[in-house]
Amino acid sequence: MPPAWRIYYADGSRVDGAGAAAWRRAPAEGVQVVVIFEPVQVQRFSHWPKDRRGLTGDDAYDPFGWGGKRGSLIDDGAYRAIWERAGGDPGP
Repeated sequence: MPPAWRIYYADGSRVDGAGAAAWRRAPAEGVQVVVIFEPVQVQRFSHWPKDRRGLTGDDAYDPFGWGGKRGSLIDDGAYRAIWERAGGDPGP
């Protein structure tokens, strides 16, 4: 199962995906927060619990080595709203 991720952009949009191909198709500019969902093995099944997400808020994003994405400068309040949304949105 490829890593699941979610990208939040400065314009308020969000792209959900899993794996390298979907990551490369996602827009490369205006990134504010990347959420990486870590699978947790439960018996023979995997699920994506909210409490195992990793959030990153950087200027440049390439957490998997699949190709870089770039952030953009926005107002602190707007960034904080995106960060809080990223932390509260339900996982995949």
